Amino acid sequence: MEDGDVFMGCWHWQDDEEEADYVGEDEDFDWMDLDDDEILSLYSRDGEHFRIHHYSDFGWFWPCSVVAKDNDSGSTYTVRIFQSKSHPHTTWFEQDTPRFLTNFPRSSIRFFTSLYKSDQHLPDAFRHHIEFRDDIFPEQWKNRRG
Repeated sequence: MEDGDVFMGCWHWQDDEEEADYVGEDEDFDWMDLDDDEILSLYSRDGEHFRIHHYSDFGWFWPCSVVAKDNDSGSTYTVRIFQSKSHPHTTWFEQDTPRFLTNFPRSSIRFFTSLYKSDQHLPDAFRHHIEFRDDIFPEQWKNRRG
């Protein structure tokens, strides 16, 4: 979730399998009335395969929050995924229910600066083109021909 100047993102993608195994809205209870174990048993799935190897991998960073550390080494976590504003609405979002991923790899969690919250957007930030005279650089540095 976005809170202040930074937000957490988890490497995630929505697939048909995830939609198919999702608990439908035919349930006649409010998920917020359930205890933690019941919530995780109904609304979570194994997140181990959301492992990012390279930024060219298939997937996107979705807003998320860490709920718990899954092991003592700190290499996997239980995370809650929130609806991405840049992707179509998911079944779980439309049904106002949560999406948790267990065994989620730490390597797939990143922190990002929120839009317009970096230092360059401060009211008194110095934003001006800085010019240098050409004669302060050696000629060898100015040869662009390889």
